[in-house]
Amino acid sequence: MASPVRVLVADDHPILISGIKAVLRDSGFEVVATAACGTAALELLPSADPDILLLDVNMPKQSGLDVLRCIRGSGNDVRIVLLTGSIHVEEAAEALDAGVNGIVLKENGHSQLVTCLNAVAGGARWIDEDVMGRVREFRSSASSASPGAKLTPREDAVAQLVARGMANKAVGRELGISEGTVKVYLSRIYEKLGLSSRTELALRIQEWSRRSWVIPSGSTSAAEDAGPAPEPDHPVP
Repeated sequence: MASPVRVLVADDHPILISGIKAVLRDSGFEVVATAACGTAALELLPSADPDILLLDVNMPKQSGLDVLRCIRGSGNDVRIVLLTGSIHVEEAAEALDAGVNGIVLKENGHSQLVTCLNAVAGGARWIDEDVMGRVREFRSSASSASPGAKLTPREDAVAQLVARGMANKAVGRELGISEGTVKVYLSRIYEKLGLSSRTELALRIQEWSRRSWVIPSGSTSAAEDAGPAPEPDHPVP
């Protein structure tokens, strides 16, 4: 008999964790550890040695996206699935660029969670069809309308944080890079966008951010508008 797939679950809602345990109990998965925040998930990672991390996007201390950035930044290729009630399309796009293995919306039911985990355990990427459709639409629109169209994903992340008024040191802490590296990124950003100050950058980003969207659970219209998206029961290559 094959050994169960080991899963570390991180969510700040104990009731949800209990529900996930119940769903996975007879599905070929074993919840080997749980955490109530992203920081605790990172601390448990070495000892729990999971095959898959199942992370809530919105958690205290460090979010699921923060954990994803940290783990991929360290070169760890453990499989990561984000579980969320809603997610900003920019966050979904960043998660895809960072190498997330799966994204599941909480409201879509236990069966989709199991389907996603089975696909990810088998080495595939599984992304909710609504999320994938919104990201495609966002990227298509951004390619002509966004100042970030000229930036790499990391440069865009730096620009977004600077536009919020964060100092270089704080940006570095948020992204897991040094203050000096932040300065290098800022220099590239200014050059690419033809800017000369943080104020100009903030104004440019604010103008772009008026187009920002949130992907709610159960929404399908944007995926339909964007054309065919991967079916939820099939992994995304």
